[in-house]
Amino acid sequence: MNLKHISYLIIISLLISSLSLIGQKLPEEIKKDISVLGDEQKVEYLSKQCWNNREKDTDSALIYGNYAIKLADSLAFYNQLAKVNNFVGVIYLHYIHDIHASISYFHSALATALQVRDTLQIAYSYNNLGDAFYLTGNTQLALEYGENSLHYFSELNNKQGIAYSYINLGLANRADKSYDKSIEYFDKAVDLRKTMGDNVGIASGIYEIARSYFEKSDYKQARLYYDKSLDLHLELDNKMYIALCLNGLGDICFVERNYKNALKKYNEALKHNKEGNRKSGMIQNHLGRALVFSKIDKRRNGEKALLKALKLAEQLGYPSLILEAYETRAEFYSNVGDYKLSNTSYRRYVTIYDSLFTVEQQETLAEMQHNFFITQNLYKVNNDLEIKKREALVLIFTIIIFVVLGIAFIWKFISNVQLNRKLKSINDSKDKLFSIVSHDLKSPFNSILGFSELMMKSVDGKSIGDTSKYTNYINQLSKQSVGLINNLSNWSMSQRGILVLNEEKFNLHNLIKEIHDINSISAQKKGIELSINITEPLDVYADKEILRTVFTNLMTNAIKFTPQNGKIIVSAQIKHKYLEVKFKDSGVGIKEDDISKLFDIKNNYTTPGTNDEKGTGLGLIICKEFIELHKGKIDLESQVGKGTNFTVILPQ
Repeated sequence: MNLKHISYLIIISLLISSLSLIGQKLPEEIKKDISVLGDEQKVEYLSKQCWNNREKDTDSALIYGNYAIKLADSLAFYNQLAKVNNFVGVIYLHYIHDIHASISYFHSALATALQVRDTLQIAYSYNNLGDAFYLTGNTQLALEYGENSLHYFSELNNKQGIAYSYINLGLANRADKSYDKSIEYFDKAVDLRKTMGDNVGIASGIYEIARSYFEKSDYKQARLYYDKSLDLHLELDNKMYIALCLNGLGDICFVERNYKNALKKYNEALKHNKEGNRKSGMIQNHLGRALVFSKIDKRRNGEKALLKALKLAEQLGYPSLILEAYETRAEFYSNVGDYKLSNTSYRRYVTIYDSLFTVEQQETLAEMQHNFFITQNLYKVNNDLEIKKREALVLIFTIIIFVVLGIAFIWKFISNVQLNRKLKSINDSKDKLFSIVSHDLKSPFNSILGFSELMMKSVDGKSIGDTSKYTNYINQLSKQSVGLINNLSNWSMSQRGILVLNEEKFNLHNLIKEIHDINSISAQKKGIELSINITEPLDVYADKEILRTVFTNLMTNAIKFTPQNGKIIVSAQIKHKYLEVKFKDSGVGIKEDDISKLFDIKNNYTTPGTNDEKGTGLGLIICKEFIELHKGKIDLESQVGKGTNFTVILPQ
């Protein structure tokens, strides 16, 4: 059989498969289900139906799969096309047992997946091709495709796919009589499946290890692994592998010449395989039984078992199983002393082996040609893609230039709008500031001038009025004016960004004590109890003079708005890596609507103190900005008639 004949066979096989679908229609319920779906959803739905029906209704599975292929191809859904070709190929391989038809589908899947660079389907295509060529007995191609699938699954870090590749490489190496390498791959598969919690995969991998030890003639290890696999599959109630393990144990009993137990194991395995109509398993069971019969003088029973095995092998069309059947037949007749039939069977075995070797060579050549064809197509596709890619890059580059120019224009426009808003805000603040200064400086200076003139006037050489009283007024007004000027200076520097923090480590308690002592006279005049509640020596890293300004403002504010015989408590603590300094007074409190006005210069919100003390409205604004320079904040809680609580929070 030459390459041309093989190609004809593949084409004829596919034509027969296609013709078998002509006239068959999708079930009405499926038509109804997909009528409301989009095109891509239809392909996905049909693909799913194909895979889900592969065991219970193989014919329907093929109808769904081939419709999905036709639809995906017509709509250029190439990722789905590769996937469903793999699905249909697996059905032909493992459920219909048409290896050549399955290979054709796997080729289509591979070519499509390579074209769209679908790494997952490339990996599955190679894995499936390796599986198919293993069943044809072509270990060379099985190993090559197994290595390819392992490479792609490893790139994806797809543990399940890697485990599949390990199993296929183990099978191919065992067929090539590389038993140690085979066991190594099966061990890797089992270890990987343990990390995945794949109990079915673990149990099946252990079975393959047992079979490799058996073929290596290490029967002790083989029995150990067969028993272990059987126990696991009994727990899983996996009939197929229960039968395989029983058959393996039967093989061990046979080589140990325990023919009674061997026949018992083969019969149990055959019973399970018949229930599941697993023909490949039944072939192994019949061949085992035949050899047992040859050893216990039951030639007639053995010949019946051989005949059944040969018929099933020819039905399946697996060359490796046909070869095994003739090899066993030769051994059987040798055991019963019929050397003529033994020689005839052996010659038949050699003829089939030679034929298979020729087919293997032709398959390998066909695969080389097929791979060359795929490579050529891919080169053309990639060349077209490169041209389109360059064109797309030029287009993208042009679009990017326009987008960048557009963004620059928009950014410039937004920046100008924001700058104009900022300038307007600064101008508004400046106008407000001038209003505050002109009003709040003019008033105390007018008073100072008035009181000083009264002091200068005299009647009959005597001063008019109480001179000490006037002096006290002048002193208070001067302090108020100096305070306003200091606040104004500090606020100006912070607004211009020239106020630089001079941070140092200092004791907070000492700073608060200094501020307390300076303001104690003002507090005493109103009978206010001024206390410090700082129990621990808190070291602070900040700008001491700026904090002095903030705490002084908060202290004088508290005194200003606390009535006679009131109480002010200053406390501090470290809380969640933040320093909290609280100024709590029993003063008049602040209305909720007025709280938001305190920290905005545009409002210039100020009210007289409980003894009619005057203010500028700049103090709290300065405090807020100075604390924000330290990346902190000021919280305020207040109730009218119950007092106010200012909390300065600084990161430590």
